[in-house]
Amino acid sequence: MFLMVGVAFATTNAASFTTDAGDWTGGAVADGYLEVTDGTVSLGTGPLATFTLDARVRLADGSALTTRVGDASLVASWGASGGLSLGGLTTALPLAEQAWNPIGTGLQGGGPELVQVDGAWVLYRSDGAVVEAATSADGVVWADVGTVAEGSAPSAVNEGDQVVLYTSCGGSICRSESNDGLEFGAPVAVLDGAVTAVLRDPDGTWWLWYTDTAGAELATSSDGVSFDLYSPQADDGRLHALDVLDDYAGTWDAFDGLHASYSADPTFADSSADVGITYSCDIPTDPSLARDGVIWYLAAVCDEEPSVAVGTPEPGTWAELHMEWDGTTLRAQWGDALPLSTPLAAADSVSFDAIGSLQLDEVVVVYTSPSGDSADTGDSGDTGDSGDTGDSGDTSTSTDSGDTAPAPGYSAADVTGEPGGCGCQGSPGPASLALAALAGIALGIRRSRPAQPAD
Repeated sequence: MFLMVGVAFATTNAASFTTDAGDWTGGAVADGYLEVTDGTVSLGTGPLATFTLDARVRLADGSALTTRVGDASLVASWGASGGLSLGGLTTALPLAEQAWNPIGTGLQGGGPELVQVDGAWVLYRSDGAVVEAATSADGVVWADVGTVAEGSAPSAVNEGDQVVLYTSCGGSICRSESNDGLEFGAPVAVLDGAVTAVLRDPDGTWWLWYTDTAGAELATSSDGVSFDLYSPQADDGRLHALDVLDDYAGTWDAFDGLHASYSADPTFADSSADVGITYSCDIPTDPSLARDGVIWYLAAVCDEEPSVAVGTPEPGTWAELHMEWDGTTLRAQWGDALPLSTPLAAADSVSFDAIGSLQLDEVVVVYTSPSGDSADTGDSGDTGDSGDTGDSGDTSTSTDSGDTAPAPGYSAADVTGEPGGCGCQGSPGPASLALAALAGIALGIRRSRPAQPAD
């Protein structure tokens, strides 16, 4: 008896647009890019069973870029309140795509720290040996509250309904708690040294970056009170004036004035990406970074005054786009932004629709077709390198969050809507899955064959 088995083999369509558009339609090839202005470029694949897409993409100017897979649309928009959206989920565009315009607060002090409490903003800052606070409904207009805690260099963390404040106080790092972010209990010393930054993972792990006589250090805790040394850090100047944002794209983010460093290692030993930030004053110091939905907020001392800047996404930066679909769920990640996902039942094409000037540098699509559909297993014909060495914008590199140390996840507060992890890194490709399935079927047939009777 013969068993007929249908196996879906992967089709790879790779295009770098050195000479022509390959199988892509729409737009025109110029200077090693596929370009279109206020229009659409598309790849007709026929019905799909699974697919992955990796593209280097930029909206040189304009306001929006929509990547469509079947009926699902990943929308990247620039300008005020710009961000990323997919299937009802929204998140902020990466830091590298933001422009900052700091607005003076009219307040005095240093080491500003931003935190949200009941939908409003609280700005802490050092004034000698005490911490003062101000409140704002919009992050722009501030009302001074006065002294709220002892110490200096405040670093605040939301824990449930409380605000936990860490400060440097008389050679120690002190912790105090508040229900409203303004009235704090008595401080408790937790470590010797001076606090640099604190974050709390969604899994409940506390991470404390600090300095002592040995240099820059990192400690962890399960309760935010009793800390154990995790790892000494390289004596890097940027780690002495650092704000760490938790769970951004599953990586650690160190923001030190004009640069954001993304790393899977909380010691920042790998520093896989270091993205320059455009800021309107020459040397911002003591940065504190926060995010509310699709909007970034940055507090810093700018021109000797605490200021708060609201990030406004601007086009022009190259980004790495990764999308994958397993037949039921479409997942997407734009550079170092948080991953988004949405259910998708069927797809038969991939396209980019630009409001403005779109440039595609390289696009690789790997897909399988439903059983019974034929597929061309050859490349698109244009597989050469683009040869372009004049990258006019920074690139945001997505970092695998599982390489060196436990990296934070992300919480529902960071993605508006129902969060869905990308799971984009390290997954076997469709071709590997197809070959594995074929091998498994062959082995199963061999093992199911009954023993032949002896003559």
